[in-house]
Amino acid sequence: MRCFIGIPIPESCGNEIKRSLDSAFASRKLPGRLIAPRNYHLTLQFLGQTTQDLRTRIAERIRQSKLTSPFNLVTGGLNGFPDEKHAKVLWLDLRSGLRNVGTLREEIHWISELHEVPKESFPFTPHITVARCNQAADIRPLRQPPNPKGVVIPVESIALFKSIPTEVGSEYTILEKFDLPI
Repeated sequence: MRCFIGIPIPESCGNEIKRSLDSAFASRKLPGRLIAPRNYHLTLQFLGQTTQDLRTRIAERIRQSKLTSPFNLVTGGLNGFPDEKHAKVLWLDLRSGLRNVGTLREEIHWISELHEVPKESFPFTPHITVARCNQAADIRPLRQPPNPKGVVIPVESIALFKSIPTEVGSEYTILEKFDLPI
């Protein structure tokens, strides 16, 4: 089962992000296939193919960890991977909450290394994916105003997600939630 650890985006915030994108790009079409708001999340650590035993051990270690207190994220502007001139993945960066995300990422990364999860081959860039493109797209014109309105996202938990590939993109299901301590 393909899994990752991430920050779930509450459905109400996902819908607000979608409205913000619709408003900012009303006269300009976003390329690619838009991600359903119910699938918005912020990945902290991709685990890849996992066994039940590995998921259990990682979940137990997360429950024992001293995670950061709840905090807020605020979404920022539109960006693309691998770059804005050849974007295949469109994503929103963050205007605030980066320090807390970094702290969570370090803890989850450490736990993953303890359990010999293979290291990711690219640098960590906190983001929320909003669209995927079959063909690379130049999104530089889309980065001009108007930009999407920042959306405040309360982060009260992290989660172990299951990734299920489908014909129209992946669906994500939360297997277990871990509340951040107050």
